[in-house]
Amino acid sequence: MKLFLTVHGLNYIRLVQVRAPEVWIASKTVKVKVIVPDVDLQYADADAVISPIADEVMLSDKMISELGLVPEDVGRGHWRFMWEPREKVRKSEPRSIGDDC
Repeated sequence: MKLFLTVHGLNYIRLVQVRAPEVWIASKTVKVKVIVPDVDLQYADADAVISPIADEVMLSDKMISELGLVPEDVGRGHWRFMWEPREKVRKSEPRSIGDDC
């Protein structure tokens, strides 16, 4: 699985500082899409949360539901889509920095 993020209206992002100065939120400025070879999925709107202490993508429970994901074994990166049978377990791709999908 890859998550493809696009930022729309970059000139109009309003950053709201939540905690000085660690966390910033840009509300409804990101489109998220799960990329797999056998299914073409829609984008979901999301908030961007920017923090210097987070070095990986974090998904809320609501975003996981919006994307139709069912975590099977989070530590090993096993998951499936909610409409797929339990036997169809997918594996997340290894993390890569600078991957443009």
